[in-house]
Amino acid sequence: TWLISRTTYVRFGILHFFGIAFMLGPLFLRFRSINLILGIALMATGFLLRGVSIDFPWLVWLGLRPHGLGMWDYIPLLPWFGLFLIGMFSGKMLYPEGNRRFNIHQFSGPIISALTFPGRHPLVIYLLQWPAIIGVLLILYPANVLPYFPF
Repeated sequence: TWLISRTTYVRFGILHFFGIAFMLGPLFLRFRSINLILGIALMATGFLLRGVSIDFPWLVWLGLRPHGLGMWDYIPLLPWFGLFLIGMFSGKMLYPEGNRRFNIHQFSGPIISALTFPGRHPLVIYLLQWPAIIGVLLILYPANVLPYFPF
């Protein structure tokens, strides 16, 4: 994104968030109710910090960002790691020992397969959307987009 916009490029986006969350997540696997309490606390803290501005960009990953700093994709640890922990709590409740507590009817067929494709392959879709968006912008607005490319 830095090639497209030098001022609003992604500094800490969804891929950064998931990378950190998936590394921190195993530290919280043994907890159950603590994940719910900590998750709610982290979400509340993150929402309280939304209005706080700082003078340097080093804590942007945490949820503190400089005044006027814009980004295309911004998913800081606070509040979103709180939601991640609440999801871990929910998983422990609904799937104790990794087993589902209830039966779900498994639908199948080509329509169901097409409808569930995005849920089964979100990273592929996320990575393909950027070249597609940039391609459409290049076709529609070449004079506005080309100056951002370094070649």
